[in-house]
Amino acid sequence: MNLINKESLISSDYIRSMVIEGKSEGVIIDILTKLGEVLDYMTIDMASKFYKVEYSTLERVCERNEVELKKYGMRVFKKAELEDFLNPQAVGLESFANRGMKMINPKALFVIGLLLTKSEVSEKLREEVIRMAMGEDLKFRKGIALLEAIEGVSEDDKLRGIYEYANIVSNERNLHLESRIRTLEPKASYLDKIMKYDGTITATTVADDYGMSARAFNKLLYEIGIQYKQSGIWHLYYKYKDKGYVSVIYFESNDYDIIPFMRWTHKGVLFLYEKLKSIGIVPVLERNMKISFVE
Repeated sequence: MNLINKESLISSDYIRSMVIEGKSEGVIIDILTKLGEVLDYMTIDMASKFYKVEYSTLERVCERNEVELKKYGMRVFKKAELEDFLNPQAVGLESFANRGMKMINPKALFVIGLLLTKSEVSEKLREEVIRMAMGEDLKFRKGIALLEAIEGVSEDDKLRGIYEYANIVSNERNLHLESRIRTLEPKASYLDKIMKYDGTITATTVADDYGMSARAFNKLLYEIGIQYKQSGIWHLYYKYKDKGYVSVIYFESNDYDIIPFMRWTHKGVLFLYEKLKSIGIVPVLERNMKISFVE
């Protein structure tokens, strides 16, 4: 049997603590605001109206579970403290002394909802918690499965818990692996394309991989500090020289001048890939693969 259910949420403070553990106050408030208006602190009267139960019912729940609710933030405020954030007339402060008033914060309000047995609103809260636990909150499901494996009532319950825990862990690993494959596949495809080029690669060819003209691509590399132009020839900046990124080929012009021409090596194209990707620029091949993943 599943340990997370209506009965366990009502009867087990351990299960309730597992529900709340790891959830920020913001998440708790988001869940509660689906059910009604939530304030930073609410009186017992406000909380009873939130859950649509009698004042006396809410008061009894607070008294019987005071230790647990205090752990989650319920506390008694003195009159002077209350005047700082409550309208005195709205809660009748003018008629009471310094004995203070019990105030309920969102986490305590959340727990109260799990404890109440005769409230349609609290039923909706438990349904939401169960839905999250069994569907969306994988970490919670794993914790419940582990608990069942260790503390299951029968051997069958324990075996079921072990199987569920192993299944969740396996799915997590598969999801992580799929994510890594999706991340690496575009890069692997582009690198595979690069390795098919024989020898060194012209800037025009690399630029075309990025959907750019050679002029625009060379200008981009200049703007991000990779190369500079001197006497009409592109050169790598000093810190990138002698790293095997480029190979310089010399041509003889019609005027018998020797002209150097810089071509990129496979290592250099990989360097450009990493550098450009760090600023959000990727090859056309990778962009198209990302689109296909989304579709």
